[in-house]
Amino acid sequence: MKYDPERHHRRSVRIKGYDYAQAGAYFVTVCTHQRTCLFGTISDGQMRLNAVGQVATQCWQAIPNHFPNVRCDEFVVMPNHIHGILWIITPDPADVGANHYSPLPSPLPSPQPSPQPSPEPSPEPVRTNDDSPRRPSNQARPCGTSKTIGSIVRGFKIGVTDGCGAMTSTAPSGNAAIMNTSSARKNP
Repeated sequence: MKYDPERHHRRSVRIKGYDYAQAGAYFVTVCTHQRTCLFGTISDGQMRLNAVGQVATQCWQAIPNHFPNVRCDEFVVMPNHIHGILWIITPDPADVGANHYSPLPSPLPSPQPSPQPSPEPSPEPVRTNDDSPRRPSNQARPCGTSKTIGSIVRGFKIGVTDGCGAMTSTAPSGNAAIMNTSSARKNP
C-alpha cells in the first residue's frame, strides 16, 4: 500500500533522538487494529480473556525469555488493548555470554581471527537540559537485533500474531488484524 498523507497521519510520540535502549521503566500500550475487541470481553466488571487474550498474556510474560535485559512489571489485558510496564535493566557484566554455558566442542578447527582495525570509541550520549541521554546526530542507529523498547514490542506483536496463527487457520483477518502496525508479520 502506498503512503497517503490524507489517510496515514499517525504521529510518533517518541522523543526525537532519545535512546530507547537505555535502562529504565517504560509504560507501553499496544492496541489492536481498528481497536477491534480481540482479547476477550468485560463481564460483571471482570476481564474474561478468550484464547487470543491468553496468547497475548503468555507472550507478554515470555518477553524476558527473548530479551534477558528486560523485566516485566504490572500489565493488564483489556478487550482491545494491553497496558504494561517493561523495565530495561543494565546487564550484569558477569551475565554476558551464552547463559554461562561452555561452548560445544567443534569438530572443525577454529578459524584464525583476521586482524581488525580497532574501532573508534563511540561518542558519549548527548545530555540535554532534562539530563536525558540522546544519541548524537552523527551516530548511526543500531543495526541487527535491537534492544530498544520498539524492538521488544515488535517481538511481542509477532509472538501474538504467530501464536494466533498456530491456534487456528481462521485467525482474525489472516493474522494482520491482531496488531495495528506494519511490524506485525503476516504468515505466507
